[in-house]
Amino acid sequence: MVVNLALAGLFWIFTLSLLVAHIRLIILGQSTLENVVIHSLKERITHTGSFFASSRNLKRFSEDWGRPDTEGNIWYISKKENWEDVMGTNPWGWIFPLGRAKGDGSTYQVNGRFGEGGVWRKREDWPEEFRRNQ
Repeated sequence: MVVNLALAGLFWIFTLSLLVAHIRLIILGQSTLENVVIHSLKERITHTGSFFASSRNLKRFSEDWGRPDTEGNIWYISKKENWEDVMGTNPWGWIFPLGRAKGDGSTYQVNGRFGEGGVWRKREDWPEEFRRNQ
């Protein structure tokens, strides 16, 4: 009985961690691979010997280009829209397989902070509505 409870607890922790990770990815509009690439970008930006210098580098980069997790993600629109694009607008459909998602699963709206060909633009080149919502 104790072994079964321990295994059930481990599986519960594993399942809960996967749930949290995937909710985060849905809200950010990222796949696992895109998350790894963004994490790698953040590591390159902050690669220094001290924590304080790393924080300053990331802050300076974000002031010029935007935050890599959200503004630097070509598929990020907003947390709410990203969620509804994948899970649909009906809260019952988030738990039970009812209704349909907002999108068709193969085409997605592109983040307006990106230019032609998916090139990430500097903050000063963003459309006015994105610069206002900083």
